[in-house]
Amino acid sequence: MVHAFDDPYVITGQGTIGLELLEDFPQIDTAIIPLSGGSLLSGISLALKSAKPDLRIIGVSMERGPAMVRALEAGKVVDIVEEPTIADGLAGGLGLHNTYTFPLVQKYIDEAVLVSEEEIASAMAFALNEHRLVVEGAGAVGMAAILSGKVKQYGQHVAVVISGSNVNLPLLLRIAREHGLG
Repeated sequence: MVHAFDDPYVITGQGTIGLELLEDFPQIDTAIIPLSGGSLLSGISLALKSAKPDLRIIGVSMERGPAMVRALEAGKVVDIVEEPTIADGLAGGLGLHNTYTFPLVQKYIDEAVLVSEEEIASAMAFALNEHRLVVEGAGAVGMAAILSGKVKQYGQHVAVVISGSNVNLPLLLRIAREHGLG
């Protein structure tokens, strides 16, 4: 069995995104990455910081049940209360026997930011309206952090990882309507 996020092969696979960023955007000085179980942030930041140790890594999670952020605050993996969220791809705990992602996130993250449900919805609407992109809540958290002003300092060459378009149509239509898009 391959664990969904706490697995060295999964982390390595996610790291290829970091390698692609370095290849296509060598001047990158900040990466803003969705944060949940930590494989995405671990893999990307391991690749990026191996090449550019001063590069800034900002992890973004939703306010409702941010397992990794609470673990970082506590200095150890902790149980969290699950809450419904439109960033459902980031939901879930770390598992008390987390072996890989928690230590890697601890090592490489420079800042963790939490965004609200409304900020996530606004970012999804922004992506749809401004870029014609369908982005799921979990993939929109990085945009939400920037658009809401919750990321205070970042460099001149910023990459925001937008991952996933797995959003159900009724939710997307509701968000579009609530944000004046038709």
